[in-house]
Amino acid sequence: MWAAWANAHGGIAGHPVQVYTADDGADPAKSFSIIRDMVENKHVIGFIGNEAILTFQGGLGYLEQHHIPVVGGDVTSTTWTSSPVLFPEGTTNFELYDGLAKTVHRAGLTKVALLYCIEATQCQTNGKYVLQEGAAKNGVQIVYSSQVSITQPDYTPQCLGASSSGAQVIWAIVDSARPQVSELVSKVVTTTFDRPISTDDVRGWREQVNSHVARDAGFAYQSYVRLKLASVRAFGAELIVKLRGVPAQSPLSRVVAEIIDAWALRKGIVYERADSEALEFETQTADHLPAWVKYLLAFDVKYRERRLHFLIKGQNRLYQLIGQDRFVGLDPLVVDRLKREFYVRLDALRRRENADFYSREVRDLVADTFPAAPSAAEVKHLEAFAAGFVAQHVDQIDRLIDRLAAEIDLNASTRELDDLLASLDPTEWHADARREVLVNYLGFPFWDVLTCPMTRTRELSELNEILIDRISPQDAHALRGFDGIESLKGVGFGHFAAFLSLAYRENDYLLGRLHALDRLIDIVCDAAGVDPKTDGIDVLALKKRGFAAILAAEEPHLTRSRELIARLRRSIGEIGGSQGKRAG
Repeated sequence: MWAAWANAHGGIAGHPVQVYTADDGADPAKSFSIIRDMVENKHVIGFIGNEAILTFQGGLGYLEQHHIPVVGGDVTSTTWTSSPVLFPEGTTNFELYDGLAKTVHRAGLTKVALLYCIEATQCQTNGKYVLQEGAAKNGVQIVYSSQVSITQPDYTPQCLGASSSGAQVIWAIVDSARPQVSELVSKVVTTTFDRPISTDDVRGWREQVNSHVARDAGFAYQSYVRLKLASVRAFGAELIVKLRGVPAQSPLSRVVAEIIDAWALRKGIVYERADSEALEFETQTADHLPAWVKYLLAFDVKYRERRLHFLIKGQNRLYQLIGQDRFVGLDPLVVDRLKREFYVRLDALRRRENADFYSREVRDLVADTFPAAPSAAEVKHLEAFAAGFVAQHVDQIDRLIDRLAAEIDLNASTRELDDLLASLDPTEWHADARREVLVNYLGFPFWDVLTCPMTRTRELSELNEILIDRISPQDAHALRGFDGIESLKGVGFGHFAAFLSLAYRENDYLLGRLHALDRLIDIVCDAAGVDPKTDGIDVLALKKRGFAAILAAEEPHLTRSRELIARLRRSIGEIGGSQGKRAG
């Protein structure tokens, strides 16, 4: 397009422009051959925008020997800033990574996962730079790193590893999407939240938002739906195996999964792009919808569970917002009550995954449909066996699926949630807090499209960082001279010393109580956000009173520890002096 425009306007200095393009197939030898052919046979005088991350070194020596310039390209290698024939359109990769790290840090995120490819040497160089230098100097911590291949079908294991290591960048996707989701909900919900709303209001808003999400998510929605269909088919097969009363890893389990897949294919439960306007989240009437949509509406229990987990996470977020001016007057007990209701409904959904939730009629139908595992010869050609089984028993499988859908009754679950959120009392709920809850509920499909592919092999849960508070002598510092592991007597003699001495046992028991008090006061202050310097709470005085009370209660009983107790009292008396800064 540019060449046509340039030639239409006289070319470059009167010379017509001719553009050649080629694909080197990620082969360095082929890359060199293409470059040489273009220079020697097509008389190319320069290259523009070479995107050849894996093959660029193959022809670089030739370009430098013949002084052929390359203007712009992938700029992934430090060679771009050292070769005389390369003219990068941007900065070096190291500076780029520094900028990314600073951006992450400014967003309040400090824990980062790093994935880098094994195919390109420069990727490993860049990864090593970030790991050894770039992250730390820009205020972020690499909590997970892994080499990956560009040929992998997906990166789910790495995403899960990053998530379980506490990498915050995965959930930055969700947090950064919040303004967009909030704006989307605002376009649909035009009312104020200081008045009562009805169940019909909530249902209507939910369906409108679902419509927007399916249209706006584009290609992400297509892969999302296919992933959900596979997941829901697996859920149905696992449920049938439970109802059949056989182990999850039994031969019959694999057979049932193959049969359900074959049945779904026969019934047209397959996503087609032409159906993209047929929404599959939740809708009031499903009569006009394709078969795959109806199947998801009937069996996508996990979607409802993820939504409830997300709503619970939203309640946790509300706790953090209560101190803001716009939430003045919001009672934490009101937030607690709604969170408890979410857990009740989550438990009700989870019961649908258990065999004892279903009627005897369903159990008998499963037993009749799947009476026994196939023979070894049949399993050898499992796909053909499953197709034949479905052809022979399709009516029976249809009845089983219909019966399961009726007893799962996800429509009832959704109606209950609509009723619950419509019932939030505007006299108890601050309007902005009520809006937060509804944004989480109505906008959840958008978040699910973003995050479901990263969390598909495990339960979403609340995806919150888990902080571990340790109670150990190594963390209790208020009692000078009695902190650290060396204060314990039982660690001697291969950790058996206390078995041989009552005095040793009394020493460790008493210090255990004191260290526990020391740490518990710190933990409570941390959880409550107490700052001794600004909140006017004398934490050291509180610890001294607690220590003294423990010694007074234990002294009559610890007959071998009189000298220890005397030394402890002296140490308690010194608290608040020179060690004040350290203990507080």
